[in-house]
Amino acid sequence: MIKEVIVIVSLIFFFVAEHVFPFFSQRSYKTLFKHDIKNIFIGLINAVVVAAFFVALWQKVSVSSFAQNFGLLNLLGTKFDVFAQGSVASLLLALLLFDLWMYWWHRLNHVIPFFWKFHQAHHTDTLMDSTSAFRFHTIEIVFSSIARLLVIPLLGMSMDQLLFYESILLPVIIFHHSNINLPKRLDSSLRLIIVTPNHHRVHHSKIRRETDSNYSSIFSFWDI
Repeated sequence: MIKEVIVIVSLIFFFVAEHVFPFFSQRSYKTLFKHDIKNIFIGLINAVVVAAFFVALWQKVSVSSFAQNFGLLNLLGTKFDVFAQGSVASLLLALLLFDLWMYWWHRLNHVIPFFWKFHQAHHTDTLMDSTSAFRFHTIEIVFSSIARLLVIPLLGMSMDQLLFYESILLPVIIFHHSNINLPKRLDSSLRLIIVTPNHHRVHHSKIRRETDSNYSSIFSFWDI
C-alpha cells in the first residue's frame, strides 16, 4: 500500500508540475487526455500481472536465500556487522546493486533484438510525459519479473529492501519521463546523482545512437 500511495502522489505532483512548467507546450488537452488514460491503463494491467503472479514468488526466493545464507548481501551480513540484515548500510548497498542490475537489464532490452521487440513499445510514445513511466509491454514486464527471481536471491535482497528500492525508483521514473522544463542549473546539479528529464529525453530520441544511451533508472552515474 505504501508503494501505491507514493506512485499516486508522485504522478499527481509531476502531472501538475509538467502542465505548469511544460518543456513542450504545444499539445492539445484532448490528445493528452487520451494518451494519459491509455498509459495509465497499461500500467494498471502490468501492476495486476505482477501482483497476481510474481510478488509471492519474489517473497519465496528472498526468504529462502536468507534462510540458506545465500546471496551477496546475506554473506556480507554474516561477515560484517555493519551489513547485517536490516542495517542502513545493507539497505543502501541493496539500493545501489539493484539499480545497477536495472541499468544492465535496460541495456539488454536494447541490445538483444528479441527483447527490443517488446521494449520498443515504450519508445513508441511520441508525447512523453509523466504517464509514459507506465507504458511498457506486458511481455517485457513478465520477462523482467522472471529475471528478478534470479537476481533477488543472488543479491540476497529482502522484500523490505526491494520495497525500499521501488519506493524510490517509481517516483524517479515518473519524474524523468515528465514534460517538466527544469532550470538548466537545477537539472545539471540533479543529474550528477539522479536521472533527470533532460537526461532521459536523449534516451527517447528518434536517433538510434542516442536511444541506445542513458540507460540508468535512478542513479545517472551508471551512464558515465
